[in-house]
Amino acid sequence: MEQIIETIKRIEKARTALRQAIVDNEIATSPKLKDLNLIPKIYKVFEELKGKEIKVNDRKEFIFVIIYLYSPNKFFGGKMPQGLRRAITKATKVTCASVISATCTELMVLYTTYSDFRQNVDELMNKILLSMDF
Repeated sequence: MEQIIETIKRIEKARTALRQAIVDNEIATSPKLKDLNLIPKIYKVFEELKGKEIKVNDRKEFIFVIIYLYSPNKFFGGKMPQGLRRAITKATKVTCASVISATCTELMVLYTTYSDFRQNVDELMNKILLSMDF
């Protein structure tokens, strides 16, 4: 049978790890941006990179970047801030907001599975960060 002190130490260690995990989660999931008025400017940078002929996968790359900047918790089932979905549809000229929601469910799979998608997202993110005054 385990000694009482061993159990207490395990509980204390687990609680300390849990507190640290909560802090790490808060830091990692806090939005980098909150001003939705920047989304059209970010889309212009995106268009400069991709050109005017935007394909479906290109749009998914843009949506990934916007979700990462404004609502990273969305990648793990969190909710988008109010107005973000509408701002994305307006910038991308998508007529149905449900397209944005449907796209969100596959973004992490695309990013973690396909190196070309990941490279394009990373390139877009770098270009946005260099061209904007954040």
